[in-house]
Amino acid sequence: MDTAAPAILAAAKDAALDTPFTHPLGFEATDMISGFSGTITGRADYISGCRQYCLQPPSKDGKFQEAHWFDEERLAVTPDQRGLPEVMATRTGGPADAASAAPVR
Repeated sequence: MDTAAPAILAAAKDAALDTPFTHPLGFEATDMISGFSGTITGRADYISGCRQYCLQPPSKDGKFQEAHWFDEERLAVTPDQRGLPEVMATRTGGPADAASAAPVR
C-alpha cells in the first residue's frame, strides 16, 4: 500500500470539513446544462473533492417524480429565497450532537 495514501486522505478530509456547502437544503435550484429543476433535498461530499446536490422535482399529476444528483458547479439557485421549509424544523434521525456520534477514524 502506498504510504502517502493516509496523508492524502487526511488532507482531503480536513479540506472538506473546513469548506461549507454552497447551496442550502430546501432551496430551489436548476441544473444549467439540462434545465432540470427541483428542491435541494440532499448533499454529498466525496473524497475526490466533488460535491453533489440532489434535486427533487415537484410531483406531477399527483405522482412522485424521480430525483437526480448534480455537481455543485452545474447548479443555479433561485435568488431571493428566505428560510428553509418547515420540514427542516425537526430532526428525525442521526446523532443529535457530536458527542453521541460514532468516532471517525
